[in-house]
Amino acid sequence: MQIRKFLVALTALAGMAIAMPQAVQANVIINGTRLIYPAQNQEITVRTENPGGTPALVQVWVDEGDPAIRAEESQAPFVVTPPLIRLEGNSGQTFRVIFVPGDTQLPQDRESLFYFNLLDIPPMPQEAEAASYMQLAYRTRLKLFYRPVGLPGNAREAAGQLQWSFAQVDGKPALQIHNPSAYHVSFNGITLDTDNRQYRIEGDMIAPGATSSLPIPGLSGQLPSQAARVDFNWINDFGALIQNSSPVRP
Repeated sequence: MQIRKFLVALTALAGMAIAMPQAVQANVIINGTRLIYPAQNQEITVRTENPGGTPALVQVWVDEGDPAIRAEESQAPFVVTPPLIRLEGNSGQTFRVIFVPGDTQLPQDRESLFYFNLLDIPPMPQEAEAASYMQLAYRTRLKLFYRPVGLPGNAREAAGQLQWSFAQVDGKPALQIHNPSAYHVSFNGITLDTDNRQYRIEGDMIAPGATSSLPIPGLSGQLPSQAARVDFNWINDFGALIQNSSPVRP
């Protein structure tokens, strides 16, 4: 849930790439679906596993939200160590994520969002050594929430504080969400129940203090005339799905 994986094409491999008799796709797994960094901690750890029988080259870093940013370009105030390793098959590795503020001043009245990246480069086939080839790798991105000390309330209560209402956006009905809490709320399914119909709505996450308007597919013209309810699943700190319902204000 909420884990983003991308295929990355590489024209060359670092010297640590391993020559193997055949091409085997490595698949390094991260334990968990999101990372929480309490500001009072000196570091957090991320546990990974390589359940396959072949080794992989693994690179890790944190970015500020742009998936196109490479490890050497990131300006995020975090150091991940070790940054680059060979992870043997049927083994695991724990990475340390350390907050290094420097000149960065993060808000202290709400969470800040970053992304943890893991680039998994599979072994190089022996037959590719003497020929041109393209190497494919997987990049996994997990949300990393930096959580300052002393925030009001707690993350468990944030979903229940969301305020839902209707709005017109470019002349079309929309479902508007306002998050008055200091915490991000991540969704895994939103359904609007109104006028004896249900509408499935796409929504990923809403930031602290933010207001977002989501299109209502299949609904056009006037706003719903009857009392409406929204049913939604949100994801807690441990990656579990929690169900909530809330009335929608006219």
